[in-house]
Amino acid sequence: MSRRSKKNSHLKVLPGEGRKFSIKLFGQAFIFYLFLLLILLLLIQLGYHWLGEQFLAWRLQIVAAERGYMRQEKVVGGLITRREKVTTSPAGGEIVSLTSGSERIKAGTDIMVIRIIPLHENESTVDGEQENYNRSNIWDTIVSQWQHISGSDLSDTENQTLTEIRETESEQPSDKLDDRYYITLISDVSGFLSYHIDGWEHYQGPLYYEAESFPGPLLEEHEIKAGTIVRYGEPLYKIVDNWHWFYSIVLSVHPGQTLAGFDTVTIEFDFAPGTEVKAYLEQSEFDEDKQQVKLCYRVERQLPGFDRARWTGATLLFSQYYGTIIPGEAIFSKNGTKGVYLNQGGRVVFYPVIIKQQSGDKVMVEGISINSMVITRPDLVEEGQRLN
Repeated sequence: MSRRSKKNSHLKVLPGEGRKFSIKLFGQAFIFYLFLLLILLLLIQLGYHWLGEQFLAWRLQIVAAERGYMRQEKVVGGLITRREKVTTSPAGGEIVSLTSGSERIKAGTDIMVIRIIPLHENESTVDGEQENYNRSNIWDTIVSQWQHISGSDLSDTENQTLTEIRETESEQPSDKLDDRYYITLISDVSGFLSYHIDGWEHYQGPLYYEAESFPGPLLEEHEIKAGTIVRYGEPLYKIVDNWHWFYSIVLSVHPGQTLAGFDTVTIEFDFAPGTEVKAYLEQSEFDEDKQQVKLCYRVERQLPGFDRARWTGATLLFSQYYGTIIPGEAIFSKNGTKGVYLNQGGRVVFYPVIIKQQSGDKVMVEGISINSMVITRPDLVEEGQRLN
């Protein structure tokens, strides 16, 4: 049996009166919620204004006019010619060693060593053929092929070039064919050493072809390597003048005549993508019968692979302009005047412009300033319309 404590027996439960209404507390709560509501309304207003501008900019495609440049380019195809001195084999034999090619050398450099092969050994070594080549035969073959292709005789300059080639190549010493000995070929000029031969080495100036008429290599392209068996008179290597080489193209009257008006252009060759070089107009001709413009450019910079390239594509950059660029769709005519709509302080304003250049979907204009807010959907607004 539990006992109730005598100490707490005098306590009584009193009835409650509830919370009394307080004007002071009500006023504080009202002010708090009113302040919170104002902040919410402000956020909604700012959000609506921002979203409204974003929606308007998206709907009207409003963009800022920016400063930039435009290039006038022309993709072409043409023939590369170079000043190339070819050295042929002074005797039939085997290439024992040779210096690295595709680099510039100085005069007096040892190019290669040839082990002369006697005739009786050569008969079994070189397809069973005796070494009865004449040095000039290979060049005569090239000349005949070129005359057949072009339908014309060689010019005086070309004949002089071939004469010099023949005169500088001494005849093979027949009295020593039976002796095994070595010959070291030494370059007497400085330049770019290349072992790539294609038969066009005899021509050293402007030469015009169209893509469909270019015959390709006049000789089977080859490169001499150590261990190669060579015949007497066979081309071995060439020394290229890498300071000056030429690129000849044939164009229609337009843009040929436009390009002919520029003394210099910038060229990016397909065999050296990403590298732009300056080129100088060496020669220009107008073929009235074919309505064609023939242009030859001089390049004064060595590029990787330039010694191998003959027919190659290229991109010619012949002008570059800086100015204000906007989307072409923003241009429209109003009362016979070309112009654009701008968003100026929330109001649509018409500005006439002059188109200076066009490239793709972009135009360069005069008449508006950089960072002008251009409306590229002018069909959706009217001049003087409020946008906000």
